[in-house]
Amino acid sequence: MYYKEKVNIKRIVAIVIAAAALVIVSFFVFQIRQSALVTGSNTNPAVHDEVDANGVRPDVKREIEKLYPTPGPERNAATQLARALQRAIAAPEEALVINEEFEAATACLLAVEKQADKQADKQTDTRHDSPPDDSVSRSIRIESFVINSKERARAYIRYNANLSGQLFPGIAPDQSRCDNEPMPTKEE
Repeated sequence: MYYKEKVNIKRIVAIVIAAAALVIVSFFVFQIRQSALVTGSNTNPAVHDEVDANGVRPDVKREIEKLYPTPGPERNAATQLARALQRAIAAPEEALVINEEFEAATACLLAVEKQADKQADKQTDTRHDSPPDDSVSRSIRIESFVINSKERARAYIRYNANLSGQLFPGIAPDQSRCDNEPMPTKEE
């Protein structure tokens, strides 16, 4: 079938040029956003929060104390994980260094929870009757305490983007490194 109307070459060329321009602009906007996401400086005051001597915000400390009402190794391990997460959102450009601390904190929490589970089984404790009942869900809750705003989430995305493409061996819970000592303050 033939078209009765004459094909307007100028119109087709204009549409092709407009489409190409749209693709080029979209590409550059994407590149700018990716660059800002990965290398953007983290100067948002909502992310650089006031932290206590342990490197944890007061609201996060309160939530950890609710999650672990009794002081001890579990609460210390949760605090260590919260401190690593807080550092990750405060300085996402230092992701490779902070990731070692994060892996150590995660392994510490897993090891401490594993030990607590063994003791609870011996004592026939009802510890597992109330959620969350395992260290993974507890670590996710700790993460949600720390990453609880849009600005913090953006910083955490930058932190993870800076780790993208890297391989990390991880730390087995039986080789964990728990630090139960408070982090030194900036004045020290």
